[in-house]
Amino acid sequence: MAGMAVLSAGILLVVKSPWGAAAWDVFHLGVSGRTGLSLGAVIILVSVAVVLITLALGGAWAVRLGTLLNTFLAGAFVDVYELLHLFREPAGWLWGAGYLLAGILAMSFGMVLYLRTGLGAGARDGLMLVVSQRTRLTAGQAKVVIEVSVAMVGWLLGGPLGVGSVAVAVAAGPCSDLFFRLLGPGALGDRVRIPHPAGGSGAPAGTRGVPASQPQQEVLMPEGKE
Repeated sequence: MAGMAVLSAGILLVVKSPWGAAAWDVFHLGVSGRTGLSLGAVIILVSVAVVLITLALGGAWAVRLGTLLNTFLAGAFVDVYELLHLFREPAGWLWGAGYLLAGILAMSFGMVLYLRTGLGAGARDGLMLVVSQRTRLTAGQAKVVIEVSVAMVGWLLGGPLGVGSVAVAVAAGPCSDLFFRLLGPGALGDRVRIPHPAGGSGAPAGTRGVPASQPQQEVLMPEGKE
């Protein structure tokens, strides 16, 4: 719960900065502007849709308790913070830069907190892994393809794509690595054995051409909310 709360605070801080939102939040804000739904409600609805798509692609192995909690709690916390007016609009570009930096740190720290419980990662990570399983893409390549796609669609819908979007994409990973080193991996039970598309013992995302008879390897599910 603490991890989700911190993660959602980070989402709002980045969103309220004048520099642009994270890739998925560009899409969320675009949909929110077109439908009139709150940001939190859109995050929840998109997360549910992502989980359903993951299941439809045969990724039931990627949907765990933490995935379901993330699906509903991240958006709920965002709306609660907005109702309480905890994060006001930054006054000037310097405060905006501070919001962006604090948001990236909070998103990374919140993600590490809930990943350490070993209950699973976010809905969007499950989709990333199942897309990697179904294609010739590595997990990292699948993440880039998905996030660039949703960011562009969000921008076309009116979402705020900008320098901040690039900053989040570049800095979130190293910040998460830093917090993992500081806090330790915890339970980290989300080492997922990715089934081979043909039903064999398979190989991790990004490893292709491995014989089905080779023992399964473990893949650490990365990203958080998003």
